[in-house]
Amino acid sequence: MSPDTISRIEKGHATPSTLNLLKIADALGILEHLVTAIDPYESDVGRMRASERLPQRVRHRNLTGGGDA
Repeated sequence: MSPDTISRIEKGHATPSTLNLLKIADALGILEHLVTAIDPYESDVGRMRASERLPQRVRHRNLTGGGDA
């Protein structure tokens, strides 16, 4: 990434691609913090929303072909 690109990003005149954002975070030594920050299981709200998407119960199918389903 060129110094000109970094300067434009710092001034708000350019939006970095996801790859460049990750490169910048890595160069600053905060890549692991970024990954943790976007993990939904790292916050109470994220865990609550993730659990809303889980099925309430699972019915098992009879895979043997005999008996009740």
